[in-house]
Amino acid sequence: MTAPQVAAPRLAGTALAPAGSQLVLAEWTAQGSAPDEPLYQAPLHQHPEDEAWYVLEGTLAIRAGEHVHQISAGGAVIVPGGTAHTFWNPRLDPARYVLVMGAHLRAHQGHPRHR
Repeated sequence: MTAPQVAAPRLAGTALAPAGSQLVLAEWTAQGSAPDEPLYQAPLHQHPEDEAWYVLEGTLAIRAGEHVHQISAGGAVIVPGGTAHTFWNPRLDPARYVLVMGAHLRAHQGHPRHR
């Protein structure tokens, strides 16, 4: 019998989503974009679960409701459930980040830009 996947020796480029867990932890890279042409990583959307980002390298712009937060490496944002949100990398260089989301969101994630 194999043990459930509750640890990831290397998270980069993948998501850790143990069976039965209510959380998913992912480390992804967002490619850069020109300031006047954002490359959205997800369309503007909302869902009942909270979602959180922690920026490892570079910068992410995260729109939560009507506010846009530009977060550099070492910074974080938590968007409460029910709040419309999207995010993108506003710089030319790639940005690496950790994303924490609810388990049911994982089924809807996976846009190629998230990897």
